[in-house]
Amino acid sequence: MCVVIDINVFPHVFIEKLNEYTPLKKWITIGNGKLVYGGTKYINELRQMSKYRKFLIRLRKARRLVEVDCLKVDNQEKLLIDKNLNDFDDPHIIAIIIVSGCKLICTDDKRSYQYIKYKDIYPKNFELPKIYSPKTKKSHTNLSDKKYYADICKPASKIKVPFNL
Repeated sequence: MCVVIDINVFPHVFIEKLNEYTPLKKWITIGNGKLVYGGTKYINELRQMSKYRKFLIRLRKARRLVEVDCLKVDNQEKLLIDKNLNDFDDPHIIAIIIVSGCKLICTDDKRSYQYIKYKDIYPKNFELPKIYSPKTKKSHTNLSDKKYYADICKPASKIKVPFNL
């Protein structure tokens, strides 16, 4: 069970105390969820957010952080860029989804929703990811549902001691 979190919602998920992203934070930090990342662009975006460094190290030590092959993500991102998708500035996020097989993405960038759900940018028979965003008004509170399992994130086990940022 894993999720790709768009950088634009990182502060909402991991810094703010109680909010609509709290179920996702708990799922990753004390549940059996994992954060998936990869690719040059995403890693550079993470590096610019230095206040998360220690937190990400703790996630890695707790086996809550799953890195996807950077070269594969970068190559997939180039294929998506070649499709000339107007007004879409997050092809690296879709590339991570495609390479990892992750089935859940957390973003509040409404402009990207149409691209996340656009079947033609994914490989044939690829299961489209679900969007976790309180702004969509859809309930995704059952994050332990098997539909969010991806092979790259197995096995998922619970962390014994919760931690904060």
